[in-house]
Amino acid sequence: MHIKKRGGQVAIEFIFLIAIAFSISIIFTYALVDQAIELNDEKEFVAVQDISFKIQNEIKIASEAESGYARNFELPETIQTFEYNISIINTILLVTTKNKQYVRIVPQIEGNMKKGWNRICRTDSAILLETGSCVYS
Repeated sequence: MHIKKRGGQVAIEFIFLIAIAFSISIIFTYALVDQAIELNDEKEFVAVQDISFKIQNEIKIASEAESGYARNFELPETIQTFEYNISIINTILLVTTKNKQYVRIVPQIEGNMKKGWNRICRTDSAILLETGSCVYS
């Protein structure tokens, strides 16, 4: 026996299938957006970690060098697309963005680090940053 479907029933089934497809696409889109946010967070963390390592390495090299060592190095205005700030308090280097922060231990230094060009110098008594000129003894 063959049952004939009426037009109204077909329309309801069609709407039901469209609703299921729409629900699946919303779930899929949500999962993709969530993954994109997670990937962006990871990208930001790696960028902050990399710039903090670069700064730490510059200070460490100067601390191990002999008196008279001087070097210019540049820190970018942004790391990838992220704005960041640098703070050095005693022996703590802190690199922060809007959502992330990374801390590293560095040798004691005098002066302030800034975005753009920096000069780091080693004298008998100290490691100097952004002082314009180094006085060697």
